[in-house]
Amino acid sequence: MLHARVFYSGETYPPYSPQEIEIFYDENKIDQPYEIIGTLANGGGSLASQEKIQQAMIDRARAVGADAIVFHDIDIEHSEATAALILKAKAVRYQYEEGN
Repeated sequence: MLHARVFYSGETYPPYSPQEIEIFYDENKIDQPYEIIGTLANGGGSLASQEKIQQAMIDRARAVGADAIVFHDIDIEHSEATAALILKAKAVRYQYEEGN
């Protein structure tokens, strides 16, 4: 089984439980106040499918306390024998009014 390695750089918050992660492909579609808490990328050389990579990134975003993930870039990394998919995303945490 091919596993996607996901790297995260940013702030970490306690995850909500249970937590559904909203998925976006355009940051402008987020219709409430938010902040970008970090960035995610999968490790090069992974031959995992795009769906497996995206799911691993969603799981990692959930683990760092994000409310949503914005997939924003896709690259192909070529080596002599293969081409690997590189996905990049932003972890988003919604800003709630204090006391709500």
